[in-house]
Amino acid sequence: MPRKWEHDVALEDLRGSHRALEVGSGTGDFVALARTEAGLDMEGIELNEAAIFRAQQQGRPVRLADLKDLARQEIGKYDALCSFEVLEHVPDPGEFLRASCKLLRSGGKLAFGVPDADSYIRHEWNLLDMPPHHMSRWSGQVLNRIQELFPLRLVRVRREPLAEYHVDGYVETYIAICERYGLPRGIRHSRIRNGIVKCLKRSGAYRLLRGQTLYAFYEKV
Repeated sequence: MPRKWEHDVALEDLRGSHRALEVGSGTGDFVALARTEAGLDMEGIELNEAAIFRAQQQGRPVRLADLKDLARQEIGKYDALCSFEVLEHVPDPGEFLRASCKLLRSGGKLAFGVPDADSYIRHEWNLLDMPPHHMSRWSGQVLNRIQELFPLRLVRVRREPLAEYHVDGYVETYIAICERYGLPRGIRHSRIRNGIVKCLKRSGAYRLLRGQTLYAFYEKV
């Protein structure tokens, strides 16, 4: 998606920074947002050459670079660093975080979004949430422990409210749980299911439920 919930949250937290880097920027959608809406001197690094080509065609400063290599060359260069839906894919998240810290100046800001392992997605049978696609899972407790292992201070953790386009999947997940615990299989009847979905969407109550993404914001110490 070109604009995600965590993009808007990060724009608030990174505002006031100057030089910034997005790791795994794809075609540069957030890079463009940060430059135009938050006034950041934001650039992106990416490994997918097709995505880099598309970004550069649109005039977005995205280049081919590996985070670990960059950390050896540009120590303390950035005021802010961010990544979205990237950390869960890397085989060595510790190395990823160490490299991120090296790139930040003292007092620099680090923001990232990951799938929330405590949300309803923990109940889903999803091959994409397993290796080799997702290599790790993240919870609020894990995000809090990061500051004990790296030179980072956790400023805030935010949880995405359930998005309207995820309501159907949310309801389907919990209907399956109800069936697992012995409730009548009739609960899956389309009228019941659709009625629950419609009620949540029309009332706006879905916004009170926990969505898929966990967002963390740190400062380097």
